[in-house]
Amino acid sequence: MPSFGEQLKREREKRSITLDDISATTKISTRLLRALEEDHFEQLPGGIFNKGFVRAYAKSVGLDADQIVADYLVASGEDQPAPTPLPEAPLRREEVEVRDEKAWSVPWGTLAVVLLMVALGLALWRNRHREETTDQPAATPAPQASVPAPTPTPVAAAPVLESTAPATAAAEPITIVVRARADCWLTLTSDGKSVFEGMLTAGGVKKITAQHGAVVKAGDVGAVDITYNGTKVPTDGQAGQVKSFSFDENGLSTVTSSTAPAAN
Repeated sequence: MPSFGEQLKREREKRSITLDDISATTKISTRLLRALEEDHFEQLPGGIFNKGFVRAYAKSVGLDADQIVADYLVASGEDQPAPTPLPEAPLRREEVEVRDEKAWSVPWGTLAVVLLMVALGLALWRNRHREETTDQPAATPAPQASVPAPTPTPVAAAPVLESTAPATAAAEPITIVVRARADCWLTLTSDGKSVFEGMLTAGGVKKITAQHGAVVKAGDVGAVDITYNGTKVPTDGQAGQVKSFSFDENGLSTVTSSTAPAAN
């Protein structure tokens, strides 16, 4: 049975479509398209980009995009659910009865000796206390001298000091603007939540705001311009190169290159 990539290649060749044709339509490099047809999924950028590439490939060839994406998830192993733990077997009735008998078993001989010793100790203590009370004369309370109550001294109220510490200014929100000079796959994340995923056509603009952090991942870094709070961010990328830009309150924090520059 042909693999997932072989099936894609067979359907493409059946329609007389070349990888260059698909690359021109989807803006995906032929190197990544070839890796998809050869089942080298580890060479793809990963994550949501992979499903976007598969969906774009299927639409270009004229296949059912949803079905092809589902087949890809099975082939790549991304749809395997986590194993469900087996339920613990219930105790048998005999085991429950044995545990109950052990829990309620009482050494009656030891308990009787302990109770007898406690009773004897209480009896001895009562007799001794009664003898000490009989032998000692009643104590006469000494007369207490009348002592005048001291006059309370007035306490001056503490002055109220006004705080002179400057108020903490509210953190400026993060504003990211992405402009596409050519068609480009793009994902935008704001404070850990995905806000956009798809193709940004030439001349298109996407703007997001965040309080703590934002991430911009471009499928073709050479085709976009990025600004942070009005300041242009140096992308330093080439055509077909996938890069991720992470921002926080202080500006650009990290830049990650997912793949090497693509060569058509």
